[in-house]
Amino acid sequence: NMVINWIGDWNAMRHISFAQILEVADDRDEMEAFAERYGGSLAIIGDVSTGASDIGPTPFEQNLPLVGLHASTLNTILTRSFLYELPTLPMLFVELLLAALLVLFSTRYSSVNFTVTAVGLLVLYFASAAALFFYANVILAIIRPLLAGGISVTSVVIYWYISEEQEKQKLRSKFEQYFPPTVVKQMVENPDALMTTPTKKEITIMFSDIKSFTTYSSTMTPEEISTTLNEYFEAMTDIVFKYGGTVDKFIGDGLMVFYGAPEPQADHALRCVKAAMEMQMKCRELKAKWEPAGRLPLRIRIGINTGEVVVGDLGSARRMEYTVLGSDVNLAQRLESNAPVEGIMISESTYRHVKDKVPLRPLAPITVKGLETPIVVYEVLTGS
Repeated sequence: NMVINWIGDWNAMRHISFAQILEVADDRDEMEAFAERYGGSLAIIGDVSTGASDIGPTPFEQNLPLVGLHASTLNTILTRSFLYELPTLPMLFVELLLAALLVLFSTRYSSVNFTVTAVGLLVLYFASAAALFFYANVILAIIRPLLAGGISVTSVVIYWYISEEQEKQKLRSKFEQYFPPTVVKQMVENPDALMTTPTKKEITIMFSDIKSFTTYSSTMTPEEISTTLNEYFEAMTDIVFKYGGTVDKFIGDGLMVFYGAPEPQADHALRCVKAAMEMQMKCRELKAKWEPAGRLPLRIRIGINTGEVVVGDLGSARRMEYTVLGSDVNLAQRLESNAPVEGIMISESTYRHVKDKVPLRPLAPITVKGLETPIVVYEVLTGS
C-alpha cells in the first residue's frame, strides 16, 4: 500500500547471521558488548540460507532476499522519506500540456526543427522527472508520456514526409507543363533557387502561330479543335524542352517560349533557333500526316528576338506567374506576324548570336508597330 524508498542493494544494509548470535550467547562480556552495540536497534529476522525461496526482484537487484524489502519499508517510515506519486488528474494535466506543446511546435516549425525541439522537450521532461524524484521525492510517470511523445513525434514526421512528397509531386506536375525536366528537378529540390524576384536579363524569345487557324477552326467541332491543338502543342513542347526552353504561355493557337531563364544559358539564342528549326520540320511531318485524313493543313510562322527583358515572378498577390516583359518581347511577336509561312524570322540581335552556326538569308527590312525605323531581319533556312 505504499511506494518504498529503497535503501539500496543487499550490501547497503547491516547483516548479522544467526551463527554470530550463537557464538556470543555463552559469553557474558561478548553479549554485553553486543547489546551495547545494537541496543535500541530494530532487527528484521529472515531466512537467507542457500535454497531459500523468499527472494524477488527490486530496482537494485534481480534476486534480493525479501527480508530487505521489510527493512527498506521500515527505513522509509522511520526516516519519513516517503515517495509521492503524482495523482491521476495532475498527471493527466502534465501529459496534456506535453501534447499541446508538441502540437504547437508542429504548427510553428519545419520538420527538422520540430524533431529537434520535440526531442529536446521530451529530454527536458525526463530530466525534470529525475530531479523531482531525487530532490523532492515526487514520482512522475515516465514510460507513458515519453512513449506517447515519441510516437507523436514519429507520426508527425512521417505525416510531414508524406505531405512534402505529395506537394513535391504537385509542384513537379505543375512545373513540367512549362519547364524542361532538368529545371523541374532543381525547382522541386529547391523551389526558391531559380524563381526569383523580377530582374533584367538578356534572353531569347520565340512566338509561333498557326496560319489561318481561326478560319479552319470555324469548320471544326470543339472536340476536333481540342484534339488538334493538344497534339500540336504536345509535339512543340517536347521540342522546346529538348533544347532547355521555358513555355511561357499558350495564346489560342499561338505559343510563347523563351530561352536563357530561369536556368542561365550562354547559348540561349542558338538553342531557340535550333528548336524553331526542329519545330518547323515536325509541323511538316504532322501536315503530311493530317492532310490525307482531311484534317488541318498545319503551317506555322515563327518569330525570334534576343534582348534584355524583365524576367521573374510577376502578377498579383492572388496569382503570380513566371514570365517576361519588355519591348523585346513585343518585337518577337511582331516578327512572328511578319514571318513567312512555314518560315522563321529572326531579328538582327539574334542574328549576331547564330550567324555562323545556322543557314540564314537576309530579308528586306520591315516596319513594325511601335517602331518608326525599319528593322533588319533574317530568315532561318530549314530546307524543304
